[in-house]
Amino acid sequence: LKLGAPLGNGHAMEINEYKAATGELEVLQTFTNIAPVVDFCVADVEKNGQKEVFTCSGVAQDGSLRIIRNGVSITEISSAEAEGIKELFALKKDEKDEKVSQLLASYTTISAVYALANDELSEISIPGLNEEARTLFAGNVCGNALVQVVEESAVLIDCGGAGVIDKWTPPEGTKALFAVGTAAQLVVASSGGHVAYLEVDPAARKFVCSTAVQLENEVSCIGVAPLTEQDGKAGLVAVGMWTERTVRLLSLPGLKTLVTEPVEGDTIARAVQLSWLTGALYLAVAVGDGFVYSYHLELSCGPESSTCCAATVSGKRRISAGSQPATLCEIKSGGSSHIFAASDRPVILHSASKGAKLICSGVNMRDLKRVCGFDTESYPDAVAIAMENSLFIGRVDDIQKLDVRTIPLKEQPRRIEHLEAARMFAVLTCRVPDAPKGAEQSASSLSSEFVEINKLNIFDDVTFERVGDYTFESSEVVLSLATVSFDGDEETYVAVGTGYVKPYEDEASSGRVLIFKCVSGDSTKLEVVAEKKFPGAAYSLVSSFGKLLAGVNKRLLVLGLKEKEIVEECELASFFAILSIDVRGEFIAVADLENSVSFVKYGAPTGDASAPTLEQVAQDTERASMGAVHIPEDNVCISADISGNFQTFKRNADAADEEERSQLTKSGEFHLGENINHIRPGSIVRDAVDGTSIKSTLLFSTSSGTLGVIASLSEDNYAFLRSVQTAVDGALDSTGIFKHEDWRGSGEGEEAALARSFIDGDLIERVLSLSRDKLEQVAGAVSVTVPTLVERVEEMQRIH
Repeated sequence: LKLGAPLGNGHAMEINEYKAATGELEVLQTFTNIAPVVDFCVADVEKNGQKEVFTCSGVAQDGSLRIIRNGVSITEISSAEAEGIKELFALKKDEKDEKVSQLLASYTTISAVYALANDELSEISIPGLNEEARTLFAGNVCGNALVQVVEESAVLIDCGGAGVIDKWTPPEGTKALFAVGTAAQLVVASSGGHVAYLEVDPAARKFVCSTAVQLENEVSCIGVAPLTEQDGKAGLVAVGMWTERTVRLLSLPGLKTLVTEPVEGDTIARAVQLSWLTGALYLAVAVGDGFVYSYHLELSCGPESSTCCAATVSGKRRISAGSQPATLCEIKSGGSSHIFAASDRPVILHSASKGAKLICSGVNMRDLKRVCGFDTESYPDAVAIAMENSLFIGRVDDIQKLDVRTIPLKEQPRRIEHLEAARMFAVLTCRVPDAPKGAEQSASSLSSEFVEINKLNIFDDVTFERVGDYTFESSEVVLSLATVSFDGDEETYVAVGTGYVKPYEDEASSGRVLIFKCVSGDSTKLEVVAEKKFPGAAYSLVSSFGKLLAGVNKRLLVLGLKEKEIVEECELASFFAILSIDVRGEFIAVADLENSVSFVKYGAPTGDASAPTLEQVAQDTERASMGAVHIPEDNVCISADISGNFQTFKRNADAADEEERSQLTKSGEFHLGENINHIRPGSIVRDAVDGTSIKSTLLFSTSSGTLGVIASLSEDNYAFLRSVQTAVDGALDSTGIFKHEDWRGSGEGEEAALARSFIDGDLIERVLSLSRDKLEQVAGAVSVTVPTLVERVEEMQRIH
């Protein structure tokens, strides 16, 4: 049974005949739904450059805060103190086992083996394993044995407890530096540039040295991969080189050099990983400055398809994994392979569109030293992670672009703001109390006894523990929230706007603005510093100019705080009902319920005795109901109307004619089809616009649960993407009777207008899922090559 919900999570549930009598259903899977998003804020709580979105989601008792970040969550299974781990290797206890059960941790001078039982890690011993040396590589091989490589040798160890059964040593005068292997192969790089390829004879249970080569320079890292995704035998070796700063691809078993790829910059390759990701072979190279470079590989094999005779490297991409050199490994999740780059800002590389593109997702952990897959019977697809002072076993959640965490509130959240200095979140909530048992739920009782309880709550921004709250008056509804600092006062306050809802009134005829201060002590308390009642509801609050701007019904107010009293310093009463305010420089954009959008100029006081001024300098002359507004650049604003349309307006500040200067010109429009309630600057992708042609990004939310991105483009980029949009639209079949341009146009009937100054990013990104023929058709229509087209579209995709 699948239960979907437009407001809240959906569930897949099992109807169990044994539990049917009690009406009990078992939840098998939960489908995340953040609708409705009533409000959101963007904050970098961890101070690491990775911003997160915090939403007010859900309805009534299902209300919650949702923490949305670009990345992947890892849930802890077990952990133990362990300082200085250099390498991690997962091992099977016996060749017949399908899953691993042991973990070898290599330290600077010793090695140790751990077993996971009952969620606890305990140290064990394996006969023949050298525990007095650092392990360079360890793994199970055919013949019910495992291999351990240390500096002095590589040894075969019997899994049945008979100890060492064979040994190989590197050339005289050298020592092993790096090693990697499969179930029947081992490649060892020794000092002096010596690389040896060994095979394991399962019958004789011995090493067979197949090939050895002497390279010109020292090896800095090594990795192997099979020639096909299904093959278990390696046919390709990637070797990072010191001095020459390259990565070489060598064939197996002959160790013949196929390709030499230069490493960008002044650093060397510190780790390499060859992995098949959804049908495509990728090479990942981690360098010393924290970047990871990815490449797509095309292989050509000989007549018998057992030896690679040529390799082509393409599609280079640079990915930031922090500032420290990353270590690389392949992990499994959801039946697919992924590349995990462990560093101070770890990332996971995964593929989409059948391997045609590589996607990078951040991880919700920091400062990881080593990672390896730890796929056990009890915890499939788990990973082992070495941190600075601990060993951590965890389960990787679904590999996806967004990680959503839920903080249940059991009440409806309405507004949220981050108090950065206090490390707190301020959240406005409301709830209807449960009726007493036996009480009759009549209409009169619901409207009188069981009125909403509205509160201001303060949460710790790390633990989300509720550390303080304030309950408002009966019939008083919270409407707006802002953090504010007043002129001459270093304190950061919380401002709340309210309205009194009365049964006989269609709209609130009065309301309050309250100023709160968080007082720390044994417990955090909210102290009301000042409050003021107004003839109208305070629908919008914004902090700017060292004042508090308030939209109270038709009036735009500038409020100050003097001697713990809220003071009206000036006002402008030329609106119908102000729903949203935004500020840039000296200009204020006002979104009105009937009078569209206006630009208001703020005049600062010129002396101690003077007051600030407000002057309406431009207005959209059309009547429209606007619910959200933002000023992304000077003299330009973007707004959203109640019909689900984005509209952009431009102020002609340099026009010679006064009438032209006083009018806002509509410069763009786009139909989204959802109720847009907030537009804010920001991004949840770290360094989203760095190295791209995008100037800036905005985030928006809707009551249907959509979080979207609006990117500001250069004129050249806009023109190119506009042509791509037209070409993609022509290459795809329309949905039903709708043409794309009709759907994205705003208005209806005689007032209908085609979308302009906007590009449909969802349509553009369909390029990445087109067939080869359609892709060539679109590329030809816009006069670029297919690789160039894909690269330009992927640049757009990286902003979300």
